[in-house]
Amino acid sequence: MKASRPLVLCLVALSLLSGCLLRPTSPPPEVLEARFAKGLSEQMEPLNSTTEFAPEDTVYFSVKLKGNPRKGVITIRYLYQDQEITTVSLDLAQMHKEKGTLFLIGGNTFVGSTLTHERPFPPGDEYRAEVLIDGQPTGIYPFAVIAGAPVALEILGVTFARALGPNMEPIDPINEFPPQGPIYLSVELKGAPQQGTVGARYFYKQQEITSVQMDLAEWAQAHPISPQAQSVYVGFTLTPDQPFPTGTEYRAELSLNGAAAGTYAFAIAAPLTPASRPGAVSSLSEVKSAVVQIEAQGSFVHPQLGQLLNVAGRGSGFIIDPSGIAITNNHVAAGAAFLKVWVGGASEARNAKVLGVSECSDLAVIDIDGEGYPYLEWYQGPIPVGLEVYAAGFPLGDPEFTLLQGIVSKERAMGETDWASIDHSLEHTAPTNPGNSGGPLVTKEGKVVGISYANRADTNQHFAISRDEALPIIEQLRQGNDVNSIGVNGQAVNNGQGLSGIWVASVVSGSAADRAGVKAGDIILRMEGLILAIDGSMADYCDILRSHEPGDTLSIEVLRFATQEILEGQLNGRELTVKTAFERQVEEAAQGEEGRQGAPRYSGYRTVTDDTGALTVDIPNEWTDVGGGSWKIEGKVVGVGIAAARDIERFRQSWAEPGMLLGASAILAQEFDEAGILDQIDYSDECESRQRFTDYDDGLYTGQYDVYKGCGEANSTLIVLAAMPEERDFIIVLTVGLVSEADEEALKRIIDTFEVIGELPTE
Repeated sequence: MKASRPLVLCLVALSLLSGCLLRPTSPPPEVLEARFAKGLSEQMEPLNSTTEFAPEDTVYFSVKLKGNPRKGVITIRYLYQDQEITTVSLDLAQMHKEKGTLFLIGGNTFVGSTLTHERPFPPGDEYRAEVLIDGQPTGIYPFAVIAGAPVALEILGVTFARALGPNMEPIDPINEFPPQGPIYLSVELKGAPQQGTVGARYFYKQQEITSVQMDLAEWAQAHPISPQAQSVYVGFTLTPDQPFPTGTEYRAELSLNGAAAGTYAFAIAAPLTPASRPGAVSSLSEVKSAVVQIEAQGSFVHPQLGQLLNVAGRGSGFIIDPSGIAITNNHVAAGAAFLKVWVGGASEARNAKVLGVSECSDLAVIDIDGEGYPYLEWYQGPIPVGLEVYAAGFPLGDPEFTLLQGIVSKERAMGETDWASIDHSLEHTAPTNPGNSGGPLVTKEGKVVGISYANRADTNQHFAISRDEALPIIEQLRQGNDVNSIGVNGQAVNNGQGLSGIWVASVVSGSAADRAGVKAGDIILRMEGLILAIDGSMADYCDILRSHEPGDTLSIEVLRFATQEILEGQLNGRELTVKTAFERQVEEAAQGEEGRQGAPRYSGYRTVTDDTGALTVDIPNEWTDVGGGSWKIEGKVVGVGIAAARDIERFRQSWAEPGMLLGASAILAQEFDEAGILDQIDYSDECESRQRFTDYDDGLYTGQYDVYKGCGEANSTLIVLAAMPEERDFIIVLTVGLVSEADEEALKRIIDTFEVIGELPTE
């Protein structure tokens, strides 16, 4: 155990004066504002600010503190007239210890409190919250409880549909339903209401079938609503115990806060015939007319066969709209130069364009040239085990249409494969082969229950993407939006010897992958620091995509198989470049240490800033002890900095504790260059070796760095980096202590994200 390690970097200046570059100070808490609201975000920001509540409402209170105070107790006293209702105390030191930086947004911290009650509050305007900091009053904030306060609700649209999307938006609007239902009703409300009620009463003729009431407060808890939303959907589902009688005298009567808000008619119709709905397939014998064979032509790179130039692979699909909208698999269509489509076994091919794809759901929507096509409809009702089904398509590239019979053998079967990742699939006994991919699984009436996408020849198992899994995705793809995709036709690979990832067979031009520089034949090894396809499936890759928005910046590491180079970059960020000597040296140093500990990866990362908002960096969620303040030498402020670890004090005292120390200074840049500042820092007496590298370049900053190996009792690695921008008007000093493999990933994230974004002290 070493006696003491400075909090960041202790430099000896030319005058031989020494001092710590960064010793963050924690200013006393200061309240910038406090607001009541109808709810709080996960970051404790107020949602739908208000000072008026109904007697049964929960009262939410958000306090915005200046900067990122490390200590202090925030006390909130709730009173009615002069009677105390309750008191809440928030100990910032304890909260930092438990939750890291709390909720640091825009350089300021939010904390929140919730006032609940066992019985309704009495109406009145003499309610208040008193805020105290370390026992000293800082502000009084009044609010009122109003009996019967109306909640303004406005309906923008009401739509019956075949299905509802994940946000209750309507999918495939209709007004006629089959007798067995279910009947879906989507109501679009103006704005982002988080209180009030929406009711629906269903009638056949004059007889009420059932009634449902939606409490928006409960709905908002389960479905968080952005206060900036222009509208929000709520949905109702009516499923009969027995088939509805056919007829047109059905209606739904809606109410808002108990007041009538409109009547909306729908009908129950017998199964439609081709005569009643032209173009809609209504029998098994007609299915062929709406099933297509798809040939994807282009150049691909196969894991075993290598480069395949100007080749054509074939799969199946089916038309769902007379305009030529059709469904197939992503692995059939993605990355092709162009598509040729044969409709219903026709001898002449038509062209088609891809509207949208989902790599993880293995779905693609294409638009076939022309109009007036026969089309398949979705099966309505439950899909039970034992349901008779037929696999339709063009297996093995044969132009002859096939239709093979089976039953649904499992409702919720495996969904993970080496080319897709879905929650579950339908397992069935209708035989399928390569080439059936993308074709429909239909009932004896010709209605679609699923989309063929996988089989296991060794166990004679066959799988389809279920209707309920596919419909919400298809609706988005039809609008031209890709879903859970970066633009590759990929396959999970694992050689059993430590190499795993997503093999890229082809890349969609203009996609996030293409813009980053991913090429056919690459293997995506890591995304957001996570090693991919360890289990041989797409599961981890797709979990990452599903947990981010399409435009989010994601770090990736790629093996360019043709050149055996490792490249790193970002999707929706900086392009791939060959991995630097800096990164390779860190890995080599870690692998060469016998005492190195293995460890699970960090759960995730969050962005932190210093108190002035000038310096930003991403750190592991588990590094909960964070400080950001002035960088001082001999009492003089020379810059700003951030320190982060599980325990900063332990990081100071022990080589067994990982952490990060980051400082930026415009003042020191006038006196030191990168080599000069590194020369003043020396841990050689506590580490077995020190090696300097002079080729650091991350595209934003250039510089030099020292790698210390075998440090202290933990035999850990220490990286000390000094870097400057092209203008050389400030210098950055970064120190990262590596104890486990997880810290290597943390280092890469820190290197990718540290940046000076604000003004630095100049005197």
